[in-house]
Amino acid sequence: MELLGEYVGLEGQRQQLRVPCEAPGVTDPFQSLLSGVAQMRELVTELFGSQVQREAQDRVSAAPDEALDGLENPREAFLKDSVEEAALI
Repeated sequence: MELLGEYVGLEGQRQQLRVPCEAPGVTDPFQSLLSGVAQMRELVTELFGSQVQREAQDRVSAAPDEALDGLENPREAFLKDSVEEAALI
């Protein structure tokens, strides 16, 4: 058993994510599935984390003054976004 996922970027680039759901010594299929889901979550987190870093670097290198336009205090903006996301959960 395995989990498959595909990410399609804004420019149409595709990236497949594949995780086996077999944990060594585990015979329960639900435990194996749970292990696979945890691994897939890690892959997705890594994928989005690297893309966010790349976008941030691109913005700053393209126009350092414009990267912070509208943000008087970037820390406050981050905290505001975090609170809004938590409210959605």
